[in-house]
Amino acid sequence: MWQYVIGGAIIFGLIVGLFSVYNGRATRKYIGDLIKEEARRSQEILEKLSDQHATMVNILKASQIRESH
Repeated sequence: MWQYVIGGAIIFGLIVGLFSVYNGRATRKYIGDLIKEEARRSQEILEKLSDQHATMVNILKASQIRESH
């Protein structure tokens, strides 16, 4: 009788072990994809902020030139 119990426990352990390996890999892939997406979005935001900063600097320079004349 103990053979069935031990055999069932081994099969259960294998199923749980294989699922945990699969789940871990899937989770790492998902998190990796999220990190890549957030990096891309952050880069886009930084580029927009840089463009806006350059525009503001140009506006301030133009207003200073007008005020000096």
